[in-house]
Amino acid sequence: MSGTELRLLLHSTRIAPEEIPDLVAFLDGHDDALTVARSSVPAAYFPLAHLLSVHSGVDVAQPECSACGHATFFLPHIAADGRWCARCVGRLTRCWRCGTSGGRQTITPEGPICSPCRRGLRSPPRARAKPKKAEARRRRCTYLPCALCGKVSRVAALWPLGAVGGCCRGKVISAKTPCAVCRTVLPLIGSGADGARICGPCAGSPLTFACRTCGATGDNYSARSCRRCALTDRVTKLLMGPDGTISARWAALHAKLAASDTPSATIHWIQATKGSRLLRQLVIDDIPVTHEHLDTLAPSRTVNSVRDLLVRCAVLPERDAEYIDRIDPWLRNLMADAPPHHLHVLGPFARWYLLPKARRAAHRRGVGQSAPTTIPSTVLAASRFLHWLDSQHLALAELSQSHVDEWLDSGRGHYRYLYPFITWTRTHGLIPTGIRAPFPQYPQRLPLLDDDERLHQLRRCLDDEDLPLTLRVAGALTLLYGLPVTTIVRLRHDQVATTTTGTSLKLAEHRLALPPRLATLLERLAAEPPAPHEVPGLRKQTSPLLFPGAAGTRPIAANTLSHRLAGHGLAGLTARNSARLALAARLPASVLAQLTGIEVDTAAEWNHRAGHDWTSYVAARPSLPDDVQTSGEISLRRTASRGAP
Repeated sequence: MSGTELRLLLHSTRIAPEEIPDLVAFLDGHDDALTVARSSVPAAYFPLAHLLSVHSGVDVAQPECSACGHATFFLPHIAADGRWCARCVGRLTRCWRCGTSGGRQTITPEGPICSPCRRGLRSPPRARAKPKKAEARRRRCTYLPCALCGKVSRVAALWPLGAVGGCCRGKVISAKTPCAVCRTVLPLIGSGADGARICGPCAGSPLTFACRTCGATGDNYSARSCRRCALTDRVTKLLMGPDGTISARWAALHAKLAASDTPSATIHWIQATKGSRLLRQLVIDDIPVTHEHLDTLAPSRTVNSVRDLLVRCAVLPERDAEYIDRIDPWLRNLMADAPPHHLHVLGPFARWYLLPKARRAAHRRGVGQSAPTTIPSTVLAASRFLHWLDSQHLALAELSQSHVDEWLDSGRGHYRYLYPFITWTRTHGLIPTGIRAPFPQYPQRLPLLDDDERLHQLRRCLDDEDLPLTLRVAGALTLLYGLPVTTIVRLRHDQVATTTTGTSLKLAEHRLALPPRLATLLERLAAEPPAPHEVPGLRKQTSPLLFPGAAGTRPIAANTLSHRLAGHGLAGLTARNSARLALAARLPASVLAQLTGIEVDTAAEWNHRAGHDWTSYVAARPSLPDDVQTSGEISLRRTASRGAP
């Protein structure tokens, strides 16, 4: 070995300073210290000889136990005739205190002593200051300049080219560069005479970093296995049933997880998340997994993530109204501890009134986005109100308006959450007819953005590359066309069409021509992979939605997108109202209603607010041919062009 390699090796032995003089004296007195096996060697000889045998490629003599002659680098016990291995100490020595032999014994100045006697004679440990974490880390680790980048860091590997830190070790192993000598694609851990990088075999090292399963090199993960083989092994263990085989119902999930595009992240999900433990329990139970079975479990985010995973892998069918179907298990869990007289009221209120109303809204507007979100808060407000009545020793039939006002004024709930419960109980005759839960009085003022602020936010959406692409597209559609967030989140890839004349977005039964810069953003969004799923291996699966949620099969919740827009300083409701008012000044009610998805009467009210009368357009519209653009459509294109700077 060269002097540099030997110095790096000595730095890595971590020999205590007080042990160095004994080691130097031993090496000075024995020229054949590394070639002849001995029993009497100092403690520092063991790490030095072990590292030399590993990194030098030469067989270094291993010390021998003076009792049995076994050669090993681990001889922890010192006897009169040399060092003994742990096995001989327990088999041949007798305790100097009690005379018994065998078992685990310790060599002391007085002689060997067995564990029971040692525990009886043990004195309290000497109090000493606990070293700081940084000092303890420095004692355990060796920090040297990296042979590749020169950065002083913890030594991660000792290769023929020198000590390499963790900053460069992974890059070298994963690189796909051929060796300068044999032209084989292997990790280049050595350096030739001309300074060219060479592989381990060409540098005299047996390290090839080859997977023992598939033979792939340069992607070792653990125990000489590449990441792909390690992932396949862990997925097989995760989905293997009690009989040692993978059931047919889990075959699709096995194929999806094993083909993950991010093996390391998926291995971490399998090893360290609650979702993988729940999935393993489902496999061990060996019963058909259905939505009904998952609904019997305690509702949690873990159950929802596993359900989404099984739906995406076609193990479970997709439910039409998943957001609403998740409320029933939550209700069952909430009502498990409720008093019986509360169940007679909360059960019919939630299951006969709130849930059917939400399902009707979902059937009318697609999968519900905002309708189910208030159900938990409404049920909780009703439950807290009933508990408050119990504390006041009141029944529902004894309720008065003063009681409702007292509960609302004390800050225990919100007006809009208690209002449905009071209305339902009054309608069904459970409380007196004169009781109301009033809404708070808000000023009748339409929130609007001025033109400069609206133009500034629109420029941010079109030009600011620091903003997430989803927020740029959603904000631009809101600021330009006044589309509500509930409509934006349901947009699909097939609604975006690009032709020779430009890019258009299909809304309801008509197509909306997009300005070039917004069209470019929308095309980029359509080409991007969906947002990451909790299981990293599934993040690049295609989704038909432009704004997919965590599961990929359902859109992101409208409230979530609204909060993200507000977090980046983009207006939501005010931007929508400002855009609608600007469009109402240029478009008739019929075109405005089709564009924004609102009712014609509402569009007419926007025309009235803008101060424009479009009765002449309504009279002239039927006489125009179908292939001729209307003045409203031409005005819409001009408005979009002016709105996109």
